[in-house]
Amino acid sequence: MSDLNISFHEPRMIFRPGESLKGRAIWHLDKPARAVELRLIWFTLGQVTSEAKIIKTLSFSKPLQDEARDFEFLLPQGPYSYAGTYTVLNWGLEMVVLPSKEHKLRTFELSPSDAGALLL
Repeated sequence: MSDLNISFHEPRMIFRPGESLKGRAIWHLDKPARAVELRLIWFTLGQVTSEAKIIKTLSFSKPLQDEARDFEFLLPQGPYSYAGTYTVLNWGLEMVVLPSKEHKLRTFELSPSDAGALLL
């Protein structure tokens, strides 16, 4: 199994709308890949129908089997992360190896407040 890691340059889990989310995508692949994608997503979980949306995708073409690449996403104005009675909305960066579809998810909160909405 490949080893995939997503690290943020800042040691925090709550980011504000309009901020830049910077970090590094690191992978050690078991076999060569066509591409590695890093997807900025939001998703819901809970007792209601789950939903997910890809906001932006960075594609790292012709990746080496052992490599690290920097990334930066400008965060949108919403929707904000929240934890309700029946559902949770959260944000994440998902790294996907193509064509194998191995993946890794790193979650964070999008909030206008430093207090955030969730306990991650």
